[in-house]
Amino acid sequence: MAIRGISPSLIEEYNRCPMQLYFSRILEPKPDVPEWIGKVFGDAIHYFISTYIYKETQYPLGFKSKKNMIKFWCYFWSQIMNGDDKIFKRKIGEVWYRQNELPEDLKKKGIYILSRYWDDNINLPRPLFVELKIEIPYNGVHLIGVIDQIRINPETGKHVIVDLKTGKTYGDSDREQFSLRTNIQLTFYAMLYRMYFDVEEDCLAIYDLNQGKMMMTKRDDKDILFLQDILRKIIDNISNANYKRVFGKHCSMCDYQEPCYKPEQYFTGERELTDDQAESIIFSHIKELSQQNLQISNRERMVISKLKPKQKKPKQLKLKLR
Repeated sequence: MAIRGISPSLIEEYNRCPMQLYFSRILEPKPDVPEWIGKVFGDAIHYFISTYIYKETQYPLGFKSKKNMIKFWCYFWSQIMNGDDKIFKRKIGEVWYRQNELPEDLKKKGIYILSRYWDDNINLPRPLFVELKIEIPYNGVHLIGVIDQIRINPETGKHVIVDLKTGKTYGDSDREQFSLRTNIQLTFYAMLYRMYFDVEEDCLAIYDLNQGKMMMTKRDDKDILFLQDILRKIIDNISNANYKRVFGKHCSMCDYQEPCYKPEQYFTGERELTDDQAESIIFSHIKELSQQNLQISNRERMVISKLKPKQKKPKQLKLKLR
């Protein structure tokens, strides 16, 4: 089954575990599994900043005051948790969460992140681009990237590619800086930017929203060649339907634990099958999936119920991009 295109998240997903990519992007219908609430929160913060903070209004950051912004964030997050698929870009169903990840915890975290963002950016020029989507043909597929922000370096006048992060990022140690230097997502954005604008960026940056810290890095031709080699291998493996299961620490954060680890139970209800038979079941594209709630980990779950908003929803303004 063909994929729509190659994105940074697809590359990271395939490098982490090809089977995870198969479940999330290839298999139809997709397994009906809970989604990690932390990802929902990260997407919500990104959407809030791009859609509401940088909407076209008379105010520098979209709202008359920081208090108004926080008030709207609380409404926005509560509506997502109530299943409102109109105020957010997608519908949220069942979620799983860890300790300190209840909706109320994440609402408070959002208040902290957005308050800090307001303080750090209220007197700065707006980004030149927000949520800039670039799609370019490449070796028979399409490279697709959505760059969170492109800002101007006032000293050079050149573009800075900025990626916003709500989770753990990088410290100042040499080892962590090495991880920043080799971050595939930023390398992908650098390559895409150069193909699109036909010029090299000033630098790339991870914007740690928790710390209000911007961490700069650069990419050279060797980094781009390394990425191109990764792209070639991934395209070949996907073309040959090569989706191996890779077990490790990353499994604790995977949404697809149930169908991957116990496919015989999830897909058919059978209890005992060999590993080869289990993988055969995964790849058989079964259309009728079992709705069993198997507990593979100690995750807590909750269902996002669909309720009608009791408050009047403010009008959503969309930022027009190139």
